[in-house]
Amino acid sequence: MQKAELSKCLNSIRNEFSLATVAFQRDLERIAPRETPYAFLFEINDQNPGAWPIAATEESLSRLAASYMAKGYKGKNGNDLELLRCGLRWDAPGDAAVGWYWGGDSIHERLNALLAIAFDHTFGDSSIGYQLLKTICLTALEELDAQGTFGKGPSRERVVIGVSNVDLDFELFQDELSLVNPHSVFERLRSQLAQATTAWDQISRPSRNHS
Repeated sequence: MQKAELSKCLNSIRNEFSLATVAFQRDLERIAPRETPYAFLFEINDQNPGAWPIAATEESLSRLAASYMAKGYKGKNGNDLELLRCGLRWDAPGDAAVGWYWGGDSIHERLNALLAIAFDHTFGDSSIGYQLLKTICLTALEELDAQGTFGKGPSRERVVIGVSNVDLDFELFQDELSLVNPHSVFERLRSQLAQATTAWDQISRPSRNHS
């Protein structure tokens, strides 16, 4: 395809990423105005063209941890809530999106419609399209970050932004996450991921017959 046509397509997708991000941020401020976000990510799929904005807050994490406590999960030596918060902080949201907020259909449908067209008629090779998708998303997030969309100073330091897959397998996205986050934020994420493994070693699971 012509270089000018490709450039126009990529710019359109980047613009839709920006619009989807801003729209989701506004929705989050409306439905959780007093909550403290710690993550804003786009889940992207290497099999089917698509990107979905998700976000998590300290308060949504506490509710998720409390729901696990109600199921019978508990710390082997006490401190149940904090151990579960640590273990669940970067747990994949799954289809139910428990513990996470998802952007509504109206937020990402234009973006995903554009991505479907691009993958079908523009990118050609799906693996190339997937790499372009990651790059475009990160570029849009970087531009918004520079404008203060994710906060400034201490408020920005609290939030991890970036891309991941549906399993939140951050090991596969370390390069991308390190590019769009301050070094201190990226290092905290790595530390929290390591702490999560340790936390689960200290948590007792409920018995099978637990109601």
